[in-house]
Amino acid sequence: MMQAAVGKRKRSHRGRLNARLAGRAVPALLLLLVGGGVLAGAWLAFGKFSQARQASRLEDAQRAVQGMADAGSELVAAYVRQLQQLSKNTQIRQALKADDASLLQRQGDEFIGQFDAGLRLRILKPDNVKRDADSDPPLGFRSVNLLSQAAQSRQPIKAEVHFNASPQAHIVMIERIQDADGQLVGLLHLSLDVSLLDTLLAGTVLDGYMELRQATGSDKTLTLTTVGAASTRAGEVISQPVAHSRWQIVYWSGDTAAGSVLNGGLFLPMAAVLLLAVGLFLRKRSSGGRAGFAADGEVVYAGAVKAIMQGAHPGMEKLVPNLPNMGTQGSITPVSRGMVGEDVTMIATPPSAEAAAMPASVATDKGDGHGKQKR
Repeated sequence: MMQAAVGKRKRSHRGRLNARLAGRAVPALLLLLVGGGVLAGAWLAFGKFSQARQASRLEDAQRAVQGMADAGSELVAAYVRQLQQLSKNTQIRQALKADDASLLQRQGDEFIGQFDAGLRLRILKPDNVKRDADSDPPLGFRSVNLLSQAAQSRQPIKAEVHFNASPQAHIVMIERIQDADGQLVGLLHLSLDVSLLDTLLAGTVLDGYMELRQATGSDKTLTLTTVGAASTRAGEVISQPVAHSRWQIVYWSGDTAAGSVLNGGLFLPMAAVLLLAVGLFLRKRSSGGRAGFAADGEVVYAGAVKAIMQGAHPGMEKLVPNLPNMGTQGSITPVSRGMVGEDVTMIATPPSAEAAAMPASVATDKGDGHGKQKR
């Protein structure tokens, strides 16, 4: 019967444990669902806000880049107008007609002063264009090719940079010279300082990274100058051409905040906080519950039962079958020393230290054959 009672008690403990676990799981599940809904709503709201903010910033950047491209186009157009005006100069036409090379060179040295950042002005006859690598700045193969194109077509020759990233780097612009009948009689080859390129991107207040590029004959481009740190070369790209040139302004916003939010950059920390809150809730529920059950479902013994298991009441452990033995915890001294003789009312008292030290022959009564103490 005792074993049946113990089995019934264990089943009762197990049932209470299952009920308690269910009582913890339901609030935790509700907390997780509510927190997840709030987290998802905050995530979507912040994502939309970030996207709208990024779109606004991109619109501002688009206008700023467009403004720089327009300013660069106007700068180049101003040089184009000066060259067109100079191509109509009567003195230059007469020198070309006379085919006087020294006079053409002197005129070039004279008129170069009209151009800001001007390095050299060459006045050339269409049939007498030769490479001059020793001059400063040099007349390279690319210039010879452009002069040939200008002589053979009526298409405008766009401004471009020659000898980029070298001490001889310069900007080249070419204009045709025609006589009164519209016939081509000469070519103007203007070399400008590349410091003008810095003015194209100067004054920008945009974050991110910006490049001034030059198109080449192939699919590749040539980077002329940059603004900002190359590490911010990311995000949306904005590109605007500079009219009258082969140049293009390319801008990277460097802003990937919206993408990081939508890809979990902010969601993961928020989810971690939610899971931490659920864990703390469960721990609090576990520590605040009733005694008698451990977290892993084991029975926790306390009070008199625990004292019996520790040996405080010798013999009592036999009354409860299968009761675990926790071993004697320290020195346990029973109150009773047992009965003496037939007198059940007599309780033996512990001997004093002095009596314990005396020999047995002295401590006993010689006239008492049974060795009892005198009363």
